[in-house]
Amino acid sequence: MRTRLFIVVNFLGSKTETFIRDQINYFYAVQPKSTKVLSRGKLDSFIPGNDIFIGFPNSYQVRLKYLLKNIFFFRVEDLFKVVNSIGFVRYYLNLELFYHILFFRKNNLDTQVQTVMCHFGNNGVLYERLKFFNVFSKEVKIFCQFHGLDVNPKKYSKQFYRRLFKNGDGFFCGSQFMKEQVINLGCPGSKISVIPCGIDPWQISEKKYLQDDRINLILVGRLIPLKGIHRSVELAKLLIENNFHKFHFTIVGNGALFEGLLKSISDLELKKYFTVLGEQEHGQVKELMGNSDVFLYLGTADASGRREGQGVSLLEAQVSYLPVLTTDSGGVKEMVLHEKTGFVFEENDLKSIAEKIKWLYHDVELLKKLGQNGRDFVINNFDQKVLFKKLESKILEPKFSD
Repeated sequence: MRTRLFIVVNFLGSKTETFIRDQINYFYAVQPKSTKVLSRGKLDSFIPGNDIFIGFPNSYQVRLKYLLKNIFFFRVEDLFKVVNSIGFVRYYLNLELFYHILFFRKNNLDTQVQTVMCHFGNNGVLYERLKFFNVFSKEVKIFCQFHGLDVNPKKYSKQFYRRLFKNGDGFFCGSQFMKEQVINLGCPGSKISVIPCGIDPWQISEKKYLQDDRINLILVGRLIPLKGIHRSVELAKLLIENNFHKFHFTIVGNGALFEGLLKSISDLELKKYFTVLGEQEHGQVKELMGNSDVFLYLGTADASGRREGQGVSLLEAQVSYLPVLTTDSGGVKEMVLHEKTGFVFEENDLKSIAEKIKWLYHDVELLKKLGQNGRDFVINNFDQKVLFKKLESKILEPKFSD
């Protein structure tokens, strides 16, 4: 029998995370007639045909109205299931579980699936409960890929994931750092595999460095505390204090700290050292990387203790021949070979990063060597098609093994 695969995401659209969108495209290519994407919310359409918009309403009144209108899809045994799993009161009170039960039964989706691949832990928990309520048959396999925010122990507890880890068939994450976090939340080590979010290496013309008689550094990502992009202001001050002015930062991204960053740059009279572009299309980001000399990642823990789970932007930088200077925050350090494709520093050691920037400015041959090593490292270890093939063998084969 042809395998039917559901890929579950929070939102579907052109701004869906690149690594999720690429995974969807891969399975659409290898199983065009048997892959469907289920989305809670809809940003806009980017893949025609096989996406299913569940449309979980924001309004509690609308949810309740939907339930009352379709209440005949409830079954007597559902009441007993509720009594036997009262610990999941969160899903009962906000009607999320009941809404999905009725949606699946009303649209006959419960009879179509053999494998469910959930992105983010909250979806994994929900779909494990759907299987518990016999929305899916006992033979349906439930897999879940964690992405970082969903393994923060200050936000998610062992109790929240207990049944998912017990009844789920397999779990994935992008780094050893994340794997340890998932295990600490109660996941058996035998059930989780590290499969990084890879990239599709693109061709690039011969790389030239230091063309502007300065070292051009680029930072890419959301402007939130854990990404550390706002710390570039402090780094610029350190460089200037050490009488080094041959540098320029290009910042790509948007977020809560965007306006504060612009104000700091203005107040400290650093405008000539910064180009702040906001969010850019992926093709433009690749072009900007091609015109840069070094990629910077200045991440640290945020107030909740959360750190970067993997750091796909570091892979994109290295495939563009960019040496990487990064802090050792979270799983990011696993994306770089220290002293071979770049340099890894302690989270708060901006002083050493400033010294390394000055050093690289005076050693273009080292920039070339690090850049070539980085591209080779990514192509050999993070090719997207190879990693998707590995994932496919895990979720569509009868046995899950590492």
